[in-house]
Amino acid sequence: MSRKLTIKLLIDLGLTASLMAALAYHLTGGPAHEVIGLAMFILLIAHNVLNWRWYKNLGARPSGPRQFLGLTVTLVLLAVTVALLISSIIVSRVVFDFALVENGFLMRQIHTLAAYWVLVLMSIHVGLHWTMIMKVTGKIFNLGFSRLRAAVVRLAGLAVMVGGVQCSFDRGLGSKLLMRHSFDFWEGSPAGFFISYIMIMGLYIGLTHYSLKFLHSGKQAFPAGRKQQLAATGQWEEL
Repeated sequence: MSRKLTIKLLIDLGLTASLMAALAYHLTGGPAHEVIGLAMFILLIAHNVLNWRWYKNLGARPSGPRQFLGLTVTLVLLAVTVALLISSIIVSRVVFDFALVENGFLMRQIHTLAAYWVLVLMSIHVGLHWTMIMKVTGKIFNLGFSRLRAAVVRLAGLAVMVGGVQCSFDRGLGSKLLMRHSFDFWEGSPAGFFISYIMIMGLYIGLTHYSLKFLHSGKQAFPAGRKQQLAATGQWEEL
Protein backbone atom coordinates (compact mmCIF):
# COMPACT_ATOMS: atom_id res chain seq x y z
CA MET A 1 0.00 0.00 0.00
CA SER A 2 1.28 3.46 -0.92
CA ARG A 3 2.43 5.94 1.70
CA LYS A 4 -0.14 8.48 0.53
CA LEU A 5 -3.02 6.04 0.98
CA THR A 6 -1.74 5.15 4.47
CA ILE A 7 -1.67 8.84 5.40
CA LYS A 8 -5.21 9.27 4.03
CA LEU A 9 -6.51 6.40 6.16
CA LEU A 10 -4.79 7.72 9.29
CA ILE A 11 -6.26 11.19 8.70
CA ASP A 12 -9.74 9.72 8.19
CA LEU A 13 -9.42 7.70 11.39
CA GLY A 14 -8.29 10.85 13.18
CA LEU A 15 -11.28 12.75 11.81
CA THR A 16 -13.68 10.10 13.08
CA ALA A 17 -12.02 9.94 16.50
CA SER A 18 -11.97 13.73 16.87
CA LEU A 19 -15.65 13.99 15.93
CA MET A 20 -16.54 11.39 18.56
CA ALA A 21 -14.44 13.20 21.15
CA ALA A 22 -16.01 16.54 20.23
CA LEU A 23 -19.50 15.10 20.75
CA ALA A 24 -18.47 14.20 24.32
CA TYR A 25 -18.57 17.85 25.41
CA HIS A 26 -19.95 17.01 28.84
CA LEU A 27 -17.10 14.53 29.39
CA THR A 28 -14.20 16.68 28.17
CA GLY A 29 -15.29 20.17 29.21
CA GLY A 30 -15.35 23.39 27.18
CA PRO A 31 -11.61 24.12 26.69
CA ALA A 32 -10.76 20.54 25.67
CA HIS A 33 -13.81 20.48 23.41
CA GLU A 34 -12.56 23.54 21.52
CA VAL A 35 -9.04 22.15 21.16
CA ILE A 36 -10.44 18.85 19.86
CA GLY A 37 -12.63 20.77 17.43
CA LEU A 38 -9.63 22.74 16.17
CA ALA A 39 -7.69 19.49 15.64
CA MET A 40 -10.68 18.09 13.75
CA PHE A 41 -10.75 21.03 11.34
CA ILE A 42 -6.98 20.80 10.76
CA LEU A 43 -7.43 17.13 9.85
CA LEU A 44 -10.37 18.09 7.63
CA ILE A 45 -8.21 20.57 5.73
CA ALA A 46 -5.55 17.88 5.28
CA HIS A 47 -8.24 15.44 4.06
CA ASN A 48 -9.42 17.92 1.43
CA VAL A 49 -5.88 18.76 0.31
CA LEU A 50 -5.07 15.08 -0.21
CA ASN A 51 -8.32 14.61 -2.15
CA TRP A 52 -7.92 17.70 -4.34
CA ARG A 53 -8.62 15.65 -7.47
CA TRP A 54 -12.27 15.40 -6.37
CA TYR A 55 -12.59 19.18 -6.73
CA LYS A 56 -10.82 19.04 -10.09
CA ASN A 57 -13.52 16.67 -11.40
CA LEU A 58 -16.39 18.48 -9.71
CA GLY A 59 -17.77 19.82 -12.98
CA ALA A 60 -18.05 16.35 -14.51
CA ARG A 61 -21.56 14.96 -14.87
CA PRO A 62 -22.31 11.99 -12.54
CA SER A 63 -22.26 8.77 -14.56
CA GLY A 64 -24.85 6.96 -12.46
CA PRO A 65 -26.99 6.95 -9.30
CA ARG A 66 -24.05 6.06 -7.05
CA GLN A 67 -21.95 8.92 -8.38
CA PHE A 68 -24.88 11.32 -8.06
CA LEU A 69 -25.52 10.21 -4.48
CA GLY A 70 -21.83 10.52 -3.63
CA LEU A 71 -21.66 14.03 -5.09
CA THR A 72 -24.82 15.14 -3.28
CA VAL A 73 -23.76 13.72 0.09
CA THR A 74 -20.28 15.24 -0.18
CA LEU A 75 -21.56 18.70 -1.12
CA VAL A 76 -24.12 18.70 1.69
CA LEU A 77 -21.46 17.44 4.11
CA LEU A 78 -19.18 20.30 3.05
CA ALA A 79 -21.96 22.85 3.59
CA VAL A 80 -22.85 21.50 7.03
CA THR A 81 -19.16 21.35 7.99
CA VAL A 82 -18.77 25.02 7.04
CA ALA A 83 -21.80 25.81 9.22
CA LEU A 84 -20.20 23.84 12.05
CA LEU A 85 -16.94 25.79 11.65
CA ILE A 86 -18.61 29.21 11.56
CA SER A 87 -20.82 28.44 14.55
CA SER A 88 -17.84 27.06 16.49
CA ILE A 89 -16.00 30.36 16.05
CA ILE A 90 -19.05 32.30 17.22
CA VAL A 91 -19.63 30.21 20.36
CA SER A 92 -15.92 29.85 21.18
CA ARG A 93 -14.70 31.13 24.53
CA VAL A 94 -11.12 29.77 24.44
CA VAL A 95 -9.57 29.16 21.02
CA PHE A 96 -11.38 31.95 19.16
CA ASP A 97 -12.17 34.25 22.07
CA PHE A 98 -10.47 37.11 20.19
CA ALA A 99 -13.31 37.08 17.64
CA LEU A 100 -15.51 38.94 20.12
CA VAL A 101 -18.74 37.85 18.44
CA GLU A 102 -21.92 37.79 20.47
CA ASN A 103 -23.56 34.38 20.71
CA GLY A 104 -26.62 33.02 22.34
CA PHE A 105 -28.71 29.97 22.94
CA LEU A 106 -29.85 29.73 19.29
CA MET A 107 -26.30 29.74 17.93
CA ARG A 108 -25.32 26.94 20.31
CA GLN A 109 -28.30 24.96 19.09
CA ILE A 110 -27.24 25.50 15.48
CA HIS A 111 -23.70 24.40 16.37
CA THR A 112 -24.98 21.19 17.97
CA LEU A 113 -27.42 20.57 15.11
CA ALA A 114 -24.60 20.85 12.56
CA ALA A 115 -22.41 18.48 14.61
CA TYR A 116 -25.01 15.69 14.59
CA TRP A 117 -25.69 16.13 10.88
CA VAL A 118 -21.95 15.90 10.27
CA LEU A 119 -22.01 12.61 12.21
CA VAL A 120 -24.75 11.17 9.99
CA LEU A 121 -23.43 12.54 6.70
CA MET A 122 -19.87 11.47 7.47
CA SER A 123 -21.16 7.95 8.17
CA ILE A 124 -23.02 7.89 4.84
CA HIS A 125 -19.88 9.21 3.14
CA VAL A 126 -17.86 6.35 4.66
CA GLY A 127 -20.56 3.87 3.66
CA LEU A 128 -20.23 4.97 0.03
CA HIS A 129 -16.56 3.93 0.14
CA TRP A 130 -16.90 0.93 2.48
CA THR A 131 -16.03 -1.68 -0.16
CA MET A 132 -12.77 0.11 -0.93
CA ILE A 133 -12.02 0.50 2.80
CA MET A 134 -12.50 -3.23 3.35
CA LYS A 135 -10.25 -4.08 0.41
CA VAL A 136 -7.50 -1.79 1.70
CA THR A 137 -7.88 -3.22 5.21
CA GLY A 138 -7.52 -6.73 3.80
CA LYS A 139 -4.30 -5.72 2.03
CA ILE A 140 -2.89 -4.10 5.17
CA PHE A 141 -3.39 -7.27 7.23
CA ASN A 142 -2.69 -9.58 4.28
CA LEU A 143 -6.09 -11.26 4.54
CA GLY A 144 -7.23 -13.51 1.73
CA PHE A 145 -10.87 -14.26 1.02
CA SER A 146 -12.58 -16.56 3.51
CA ARG A 147 -16.28 -17.42 3.51
CA LEU A 148 -16.18 -17.99 7.26
CA ARG A 149 -14.49 -14.64 7.91
CA ALA A 150 -16.92 -12.89 5.57
CA ALA A 151 -19.89 -14.46 7.39
CA VAL A 152 -18.52 -13.44 10.79
CA VAL A 153 -17.91 -9.87 9.61
CA ARG A 154 -21.43 -9.61 8.17
CA LEU A 155 -23.00 -10.95 11.37
CA ALA A 156 -20.92 -8.50 13.41
CA GLY A 157 -22.00 -5.70 11.09
CA LEU A 158 -25.64 -6.69 11.47
CA ALA A 159 -25.26 -6.69 15.27
CA VAL A 160 -23.72 -3.20 15.14
CA MET A 161 -26.58 -1.94 12.95
CA VAL A 162 -29.21 -3.36 15.31
CA GLY A 163 -27.36 -1.78 18.22
CA GLY A 164 -27.21 1.47 16.24
CA VAL A 165 -31.00 1.53 15.93
CA GLN A 166 -31.38 1.10 19.69
CA CYS A 167 -28.69 3.70 20.44
CA SER A 168 -30.34 6.16 18.05
CA PHE A 169 -33.53 5.97 20.10
CA ASP A 170 -31.65 6.06 23.40
CA ARG A 171 -29.66 9.15 22.38
CA GLY A 172 -32.68 10.86 20.83
CA LEU A 173 -30.84 11.26 17.54
CA GLY A 174 -33.98 12.07 15.57
CA SER A 175 -34.84 14.97 17.88
CA LYS A 176 -31.28 16.28 17.65
CA LEU A 177 -31.33 16.19 13.84
CA LEU A 178 -34.57 18.19 13.86
CA MET A 179 -33.23 20.61 16.54
CA ARG A 180 -36.07 19.65 18.86
CA HIS A 181 -33.52 18.68 21.47
CA SER A 182 -29.91 19.77 21.20
CA PHE A 183 -28.20 18.91 24.45
CA ASP A 184 -26.74 15.52 25.25
CA PHE A 185 -26.18 14.18 28.74
CA TRP A 186 -24.55 10.87 29.61
CA GLU A 187 -24.72 9.15 32.96
CA GLY A 188 -22.84 5.98 32.05
CA SER A 189 -19.17 5.26 31.48
CA PRO A 190 -17.14 7.16 28.84
CA ALA A 191 -16.61 3.86 27.01
CA GLY A 192 -20.37 3.35 26.80
CA PHE A 193 -20.79 6.82 25.30
CA PHE A 194 -18.30 6.21 22.51
CA ILE A 195 -19.59 2.70 21.82
CA SER A 196 -23.12 4.06 21.40
CA TYR A 197 -22.03 6.58 18.78
CA ILE A 198 -19.78 4.07 17.02
CA MET A 199 -22.88 1.88 16.66
CA ILE A 200 -24.87 4.82 15.31
CA MET A 201 -22.16 5.45 12.75
CA GLY A 202 -22.14 1.73 11.95
CA LEU A 203 -25.89 1.86 11.33
CA TYR A 204 -25.62 4.55 8.65
CA ILE A 205 -22.48 3.05 7.15
CA GLY A 206 -24.23 -0.32 6.87
CA LEU A 207 -27.46 1.10 5.48
CA THR A 208 -25.55 3.00 2.80
CA HIS A 209 -23.24 0.11 1.92
CA TYR A 210 -25.95 -2.54 1.64
CA SER A 211 -28.33 -0.20 -0.18
CA LEU A 212 -25.66 0.28 -2.84
CA LYS A 213 -25.06 -3.49 -3.03
CA PHE A 214 -28.80 -4.04 -3.44
CA LEU A 215 -29.00 -1.52 -6.27
CA HIS A 216 -25.93 -3.03 -7.92
CA SER A 217 -27.31 -6.57 -7.69
CA GLY A 218 -30.57 -5.34 -9.24
CA LYS A 219 -28.68 -3.93 -12.20
CA GLN A 220 -26.82 -7.21 -12.68
CA ALA A 221 -30.02 -9.26 -12.45
CA PHE A 222 -31.83 -7.02 -14.93
CA PRO A 223 -29.50 -5.55 -17.56
CA ALA A 224 -30.73 -2.50 -19.44
CA GLY A 225 -31.96 -4.47 -22.45
CA ARG A 226 -33.81 -6.97 -20.27
CA LYS A 227 -35.50 -4.16 -18.32
CA GLN A 228 -36.75 -2.59 -21.56
CA GLN A 229 -38.05 -5.95 -22.75
CA LEU A 230 -39.89 -6.57 -19.49
CA ALA A 231 -41.31 -3.06 -19.46
CA ALA A 232 -42.63 -3.49 -23.00
CA THR A 233 -44.51 -6.65 -21.99
CA GLY A 234 -45.81 -5.14 -18.76
CA GLN A 235 -43.87 -7.59 -16.56
CA TRP A 236 -41.38 -5.12 -15.09
CA GLU A 237 -44.02 -3.45 -12.88
CA GLU A 238 -45.00 -6.82 -11.46
CA LEU A 239 -41.39 -7.52 -10.46
